[in-house]
Amino acid sequence: MMKRTVLLSIAILMLQLSAARSDIIFVPDDWATIQEGLDAASQGDTVLVAPGTYQENIDFNGNEVVLLSEMGPEITIIDGSQATSPLQGSVVHFRNGEGNEAVIEGFTLTGGLGVWDPMNGDQFGGGVYICGASPTVRGNIITGNSISGYDALGGGIYACGDSILILDNT
Repeated sequence: MMKRTVLLSIAILMLQLSAARSDIIFVPDDWATIQEGLDAASQGDTVLVAPGTYQENIDFNGNEVVLLSEMGPEITIIDGSQATSPLQGSVVHFRNGEGNEAVIEGFTLTGGLGVWDPMNGDQFGGGVYICGASPTVRGNIITGNSISGYDALGGGIYACGDSILILDNT
């Protein structure tokens, strides 16, 4: 019984230390762009974004982090209309095995043109592109995005995969 109690105490301490290591990264205070904040984050961190319009296309790059707006989608906008590559045209990309702990919440996502498929010229996921991942997309306004092509899919969200959580978006 004593050995079990000691092991349980050690497990609880490890969980507390793990939770204590989660950081909050502030955009634009700590990093100028959302992508820089995501790239600097470690698993379990939160990237907290101040109100404003951010001209960028972001990729979670396999990071299990929470991307959260400070004041909500009405005043925190990610405008993806300036993509530097047709493969990066969606406003937000999840395509590297992210799980449900990868969260985007509280943004307006606009201006995306989707990810271009060079095989057939179609575009997918103007606002959010999810493939090979299972993120959580919650409480966002997804508007003003577009795609084109005969078999194009997902002007707002394109999602292929298992256990994807898409909740309370407009």
